[in-house]
Amino acid sequence: MTAQKTFIFILPVLLIFMVGCSSTVELTSTPINNKIDINGDASDWGTSLKYIPDENVAVGVTNDDNYFYLCLTTNNVGKVMPMFMSGFTVWLEDKNNDANTIGFRYPLHNIVNESRIMINPGEFREKGREMMISKMIKDQNEIRILDKDKFPVTVISTSDSSGLTAGLGFNNGQFAYELRVPIKTDDKNKYGINVSSGEKLLVQFETEKPERRNFNGRDEEGGMRPPGNMGGFPGNGRMEGMNPDGERAPFEPINFSVEVTLK
Repeated sequence: MTAQKTFIFILPVLLIFMVGCSSTVELTSTPINNKIDINGDASDWGTSLKYIPDENVAVGVTNDDNYFYLCLTTNNVGKVMPMFMSGFTVWLEDKNNDANTIGFRYPLHNIVNESRIMINPGEFREKGREMMISKMIKDQNEIRILDKDKFPVTVISTSDSSGLTAGLGFNNGQFAYELRVPIKTDDKNKYGINVSSGEKLLVQFETEKPERRNFNGRDEEGGMRPPGNMGGFPGNGRMEGMNPDGERAPFEPINFSVEVTLK
């Protein structure tokens, strides 16, 4: 009788677990009908972005014969700030061969440059978010390429837009991230995804929690936090951003994945 009761208790738990595991967002990358400029402006994507309610972001994927294109947008500043404070990585993994995994970290950790942002209270109330994020975007001009073990392989400049490149933008309260990756590697393009039409690609978006501040405003390394509250550093030490509606939004790391089928 005891064994039977145990089975009855465990079964619903297993069912819940199985349902939870089946919630991965699936996207199809179809050949593009128009040119995608990698400039941090999502208008090229039209209505092709898919909104993911649980993450409060929209994601789009497409491809042509040579490149795979990716776009992520959000109007939640609480999700944007951790990208600059701890770095943001997009992982591309071949579902048929997890050894074929490559990571692109962009933007990079930007806490030093962030501390140089000086905005007076009057300016911040009116347009502080736009000024702060725009300044941090301006400082981002490199992409760090990682292997599957998170080991840095190399760094490339975003000014070389002939192949692998990425772009950031923030307009009218909307943040946009764009990435273009060669589908195949060759002598010209050393870093690509190496997948073929019909194959599946796991795309993971990853940030980490911002560094915690202690009561005197210093981080764990002893460095000073950015001057003033700037709307993002309340006096109680809780790190927050400001959403377009003017309400505070706790900083939220991004950590989710989508499964993409290339056509």
